Amino acid sequence: MAQSLVKLDQKTGQIISVERNYDFANFVPQNTERYRYLIADTDIQPVFIPVSVTTPEQTINERETPTPEEIANSNEIDPATGEPRIFTGTPPAAGPTTILAQYNTVELPNTSEQKLSGTPYGTLLPGDIVFQSNRRAEVFNNYTVNGNVVSEYTPVIGTVGACAGRVIGINALQLKGTYLDLPAIAAGGLRVPGGYSLENCNYHLISGHLYLQSGLPSSYDPVLCCVCESITAGSSMDAYAVVYDNTSSRLQFKWTTNASPTYSGFEHSVNASPQGITLNQWHHLAVAYYFDGVSTSVATFFNGTIVASSSGNSAKLRTTNRPFCIGSDQYGNRPFRGWVDDWIVSGGATLDALRGFTFSGGATVPSQRQDSGDYTVFYLSMDGPSGTTFAPCDTDRKIVAVLDVQDVEGNCYVSMVEREDGSTHGVPLYSGICGGFQISGVCGSSFLFGYKSAAALKVNSVEQLLTIDEERSQRERNSDLSYRLLLGGSRMYGTLGKTGDFPSLLLLAGTGFSGGTFTFIPVQTNINALQYLRDDIVNNNLNGTYYLQDSYGTAFSFNTAGVKALYADVLRYHSSSSNSNSYLKTTLQASSDFSVLKATKGYTTDQLLYKLSALAEKNPVVYISAVNKITGKYINPERAKYADPDIPPTPAG
Repeated sequence: MAQSLVKLDQKTGQIISVERNYDFANFVPQNTERYRYLIADTDIQPVFIPVSVTTPEQTINERETPTPEEIANSNEIDPATGEPRIFTGTPPAAGPTTILAQYNTVELPNTSEQKLSGTPYGTLLPGDIVFQSNRRAEVFNNYTVNGNVVSEYTPVIGTVGACAGRVIGINALQLKGTYLDLPAIAAGGLRVPGGYSLENCNYHLISGHLYLQSGLPSSYDPVLCCVCESITAGSSMDAYAVVYDNTSSRLQFKWTTNASPTYSGFEHSVNASPQGITLNQWHHLAVAYYFDGVSTSVATFFNGTIVASSSGNSAKLRTTNRPFCIGSDQYGNRPFRGWVDDWIVSGGATLDALRGFTFSGGATVPSQRQDSGDYTVFYLSMDGPSGTTFAPCDTDRKIVAVLDVQDVEGNCYVSMVEREDGSTHGVPLYSGICGGFQISGVCGSSFLFGYKSAAALKVNSVEQLLTIDEERSQRERNSDLSYRLLLGGSRMYGTLGKTGDFPSLLLLAGTGFSGGTFTFIPVQTNINALQYLRDDIVNNNLNGTYYLQDSYGTAFSFNTAGVKALYADVLRYHSSSSNSNSYLKTTLQASSDFSVLKATKGYTTDQLLYKLSALAEKNPVVYISAVNKITGKYINPERAKYADPDIPPTPAG
């Protein structure tokens, strides 16, 4: 069936051009900083969505200078008349002139699978990956006077201590302590309801950042995080806590194992920070718990350096159904004062769950978002809308999609809706509308959050826009796009020691091939030329030296064995890409249920995932898993310590 190549604007999702009956054999995407691509049916009919193109707070020197065409085609509302006012002439001069709220109509391909309506908080950005998990983190405040919550002590998302090159502090949760630091007054914190089973956590990690602007309360020992009944009275439901101990002026990790099921409170403790915590800078804390079935070890890390370790308590952490809390216990007791950001709780049966925080020395402090993986219980990035209490709670059980656009009323149009349900923790993923998103609050479903935009939508309704046949067909086209991007959107690459896509060629480096590194773009024209040369050598039993250019135009000398090896590597890569596309499309064609369709995994071969993951930021509908899109890596984030994600994997076989 004939297909069209659709070029979309990266920032708005607007259709730039449609090339009908396009020949994709030699497709090479151009100017991907500005455009992304989509394969659509030749009979594609666009839809028109009204969107806000600027906000009242934006000024002319905060956005790109518009072209004369953009000015002529943009609408500004005249506050005096309430009517559209058309810009003409040259762009306004740069300066602090305020641009009024503008609205425009965006022309989109009719490929959105679902429409989510509700209450928006901030603006979700076109092309962003959005998600809705089956856990909702709850900010709470139990400090009331005459039945009214004292909002001054309600935790809120804001910015503190942010610096270039790090995500820490850009969006963080401010914990506000309590009135006059009085120990009798409970206040606020953040809790993740539902608890989790520590029976599955031979290896358990608690990791996050904290920032203090002033000294901590001295009239009680404030709680940084905990899983317990109450911090003020011991219980057989207490598992662990990190508290600031005023006596020693340190953070301490306290815990109880399942070897003492009736013990009230915490049996054991170790220091978790040096004495005193430097104010007005971000610090990282990690606690790694290790039980190999015979013995137990606990290690605490502060800014990547081991603070203390303990061994001999031969058991897992005590299992409890109490919620995980940050900033106080579940009742608001012993509230913490400071900021927290990028907290992750991980547990599993292998060392992967510890994300590199092992007992052999220091560990690398994460400076970028950590991302949810197979062993993630929950990940609290704190990347919610500034000024709100809405903190995203990411897990490996969630619905994920690409945001096509958010209209002027806050409705979100999404495509490539995926069901991620691979975690070892928590209850199974809820059943959403047509296998996708769900109304916020139903079956524990959270708000909709964007990974990059720090915005949210409280979902009040979900509408399925495509029939199952239409959705299946578009997913097949997204598989085709992924295949074409593997051939024309990325280079085959290999170098000595990291042979990558050229295991055969680089075996001959120095003999059959003059270089130590080679690149190749395997579009059909290039493959045909290489095949013609290889066939000429084979059919005519030729010997000699041949000069071939890599994808950057650098010439290398090859003997006949080198040419044959290069062709074998290219053919293997092309066949792997083609076969993966065919297998995926066959799987999709057999799916007759929305839930099955949305749960169908995309490309899974490491060699191909390596390419597609790197392309996902500019082409978010590529058919790979959500975690590969979000991280831009082909390996699970929990494997980053043990496998270099920047080394191209050698093809299987």
